[in-house]
Amino acid sequence: MSTIVVLVKQVPDTNAKIAVQGDRVDLSSVKMEMSPYDGFAIETALRHKEATGGTVTALTVGAAGTEKILKDAKAMGVDNIVRVWDDAWGELDSNALQSVLKESIESLVQTQSTVKVRSRYRCRLYRTWPSRTSWMVQCFKRHRS
Repeated sequence: MSTIVVLVKQVPDTNAKIAVQGDRVDLSSVKMEMSPYDGFAIETALRHKEATGGTVTALTVGAAGTEKILKDAKAMGVDNIVRVWDDAWGELDSNALQSVLKESIESLVQTQSTVKVRSRYRCRLYRTWPSRTSWMVQCFKRHRS
């Protein structure tokens, strides 16, 4: 059985008018939604789950405002939703974000199994079609040969 983790993020609504104030983008009045490409990744993961079994988990890193995209993912049919955030983080740079995602995914794989030996798992990271900007992570137990 595989565990598929789909990384989802919130982006400004594609029809929103974005204002720039000084040297920063002002997103306070912009409606945020799940990236459409992440929606495609969820659909791909759900099709894979139907074909081979397993579970699909939507994972996001962000403050409480990201709860809406997780609810949208749950409505699409994912089995589990996970939001990772610590108020002490403030803003994460890309390296810190990658570290948080790595630790979160490893933790998810370990908690969804009674065997907690890391070497028994293999994870694959896929870029999803059509944009190649969304990611899907599939982790499964290694079979002994």
